[in-house]
Amino acid sequence: MENKEKEIKNVTVVGVIVNLFLSITKLIIGYLGNSQALIADGVHSFSDLATDLSIIFGVKYWLAPADEEHQYGHRKIELLVTIFIAIALAFVGISIFAKAILALKQNNIQSPSLVAFIGAMLSIISKEWLYRYTAKKANMLKSPAVKANAWHHRSDAISSLPVAIVIVIAAIFPKLIWLDAIGAIVVSVFIIYPAYTIFKKSILSILDESVDSETLSKIEQIALQTKDVKEVHDIRTRKAGETFFVDMHILVDGNISVQEGHDISEEVKLNLMKSNEDILDVLVHLEPFNEIESKQNK
Repeated sequence: MENKEKEIKNVTVVGVIVNLFLSITKLIIGYLGNSQALIADGVHSFSDLATDLSIIFGVKYWLAPADEEHQYGHRKIELLVTIFIAIALAFVGISIFAKAILALKQNNIQSPSLVAFIGAMLSIISKEWLYRYTAKKANMLKSPAVKANAWHHRSDAISSLPVAIVIVIAAIFPKLIWLDAIGAIVVSVFIIYPAYTIFKKSILSILDESVDSETLSKIEQIALQTKDVKEVHDIRTRKAGETFFVDMHILVDGNISVQEGHDISEEVKLNLMKSNEDILDVLVHLEPFNEIESKQNK
């Protein structure tokens, strides 16, 4: 857990450094290049700092071991942080959409100078790299919060794209400057949709969503392959972020000793946790096997 906390903090600190650099750079170049779009994009980059900091300070708590008050651990804190990031992402998308509509209505879109193109391209390249780096780490660490933050980085890269395009178009065709607002509207949809997906997935996890049927089938197969397990039923799972808990009933020979039954259940638990690193814990209910009842049930 300490190594995972360190890894999550390290990847997020990289994001803080890049976001801070880009925010200041875009604000300065936007001012010098008379680009309101780039200035707004710089403010957008500052919003990424809030989600970065929420992960840096939150990871310590959601990776904390179980205690008397939270006997199943603190994993849902990560889901709350992920929901916060999704809401921040949606807010950015809605804000871009609203500003674009307002600019079209008021017809107050200004033509930026080519110097602003440098800031926009710097943002696109840097944030796309940061997205790929963070997403790769998120998959390795199996962290929904880090994965959500990766998408926040990509939203910044996407929002810089129309800025770069409109600067070039404005230099060649000044009358088509209104395309900046249209491009921003399209971009806002690409930002809002992943925000909705992240939010929905996190909410379902908080509501103790079960794993998919394929994973359930694998759990049953592994349990049945364990020596002396006659039958398995009532498998239940509940997610805790990217990880999950399992409880199940296994049927064994009713004539064996309590110790032998305990050893079988422990072997089932060990086999399952070895087979899937996302399983946090397994609770096994032991029952005596009755061959007649089993045939009737089938």
